Amino acid sequence: MRQIDKEQQEIIDRLQEMPEIKDDTEKNVLYHRISSSLTDPSPTKKRQKKQKLIPVLATMMAVAFIIIIPVMLNNDNLVGQNSEQFSDVDLATNVEKSEGSRLMESSDEDQLEMGSEESVVQNSEIMDEIKVPNDDSLESYVIQESNEPMKIVYAALSDLQQQYIIPISFIVSGNANLNEYYNELKYYIDNEEWATNEYMLNNASIELNESEVLIELGDKFSIGEGSTNAYLFEKMLSAMFTPYGINKAVFQSDANGVELGPYGVIEEILLNKEEKLIYKRYNNQFLVPIPNLNLSIQDALAEMKIEQAEFNIDQTIPEEVQFTVDSSKNLLTLTLDEGSVSQNGQEEMTMIEAILMTAKSYGYQSVQFINFPFDQIGKYNISDPIPVPVAANPIDIRNEE
Repeated sequence: MRQIDKEQQEIIDRLQEMPEIKDDTEKNVLYHRISSSLTDPSPTKKRQKKQKLIPVLATMMAVAFIIIIPVMLNNDNLVGQNSEQFSDVDLATNVEKSEGSRLMESSDEDQLEMGSEESVVQNSEIMDEIKVPNDDSLESYVIQESNEPMKIVYAALSDLQQQYIIPISFIVSGNANLNEYYNELKYYIDNEEWATNEYMLNNASIELNESEVLIELGDKFSIGEGSTNAYLFEKMLSAMFTPYGINKAVFQSDANGVELGPYGVIEEILLNKEEKLIYKRYNNQFLVPIPNLNLSIQDALAEMKIEQAEFNIDQTIPEEVQFTVDSSKNLLTLTLDEGSVSQNGQEEMTMIEAILMTAKSYGYQSVQFINFPFDQIGKYNISDPIPVPVAANPIDIRNEE
């Protein structure tokens, strides 16, 4: 390589190592300046020294322009390409994000809607499982104490097989004359529909007094033969009149009394309020009290799970219902086992009312149910002790007055 080439290469290398110099002077101006200096007619010694450097500087400037301009052009192209690439990537990314966001939002909305619908269905199902029926949708077998002005006319009938006495409680207005209703009871009794025997006092005349009831019997009155009929007759009278505090029935007839089969003719009979009764259900219509042989209250409640199909008598406590029994003075407490009761319907309400009537016959004034899965069933607030009823098997005849 020639010496001049080496020197130029060294200059080029040093120029490349020099910091970048920016000059906004136009090329034409620079060219004019260089040309004018080359044609100056009065050179001095100093100027002669500078002339030796002019070709070198011109060469250096030309080389610098040759090197820098392409680099700058390439950088601009790269920047433009990169900018376009970055713009395309950003756009694609933004589109993907936007689409993803919409998909996520759509998915979230769908899930929320589905979740909301499922929640509504589940709540509806739960509400259906634990729905408390209206008082009117469940049939009540008892009359509770009420401030409503009313009176009760107590009637009693025997079942078709003459095993038990079935009490009936006719509800009448508060200003009703009880004697009038007792003398017209046969018009309110439907033996055929109720599957009972005939009312024994069909043709009798009845008058209530403070402690006794006067019963005038016709000449053709007869209770029939056998001791069973005599027993049922006495139980019927007790069920009808002891709720008023009456403890004696006096008979008036041409025979100066009533023929009670093996007991002969009697003029009066003492009435006793029967105690310790087990309440089951007869003909799917009435609660029927069944006398027991001095069973404890716990044994009596267990007996209420037993059916007597031969007498058309059903249980009032389902077999699967298990509980422990405690009592203190006038309160009977039943603590149910978990899962013993799972429904809230007619069977459960009948069970509660049958237990209330049984507890009443044992002298309790209220019953507390513990661990009952529902706070309310029909008209009863299960959370509080429930008072025992006034009477069983109500039939409201106030609209017929």
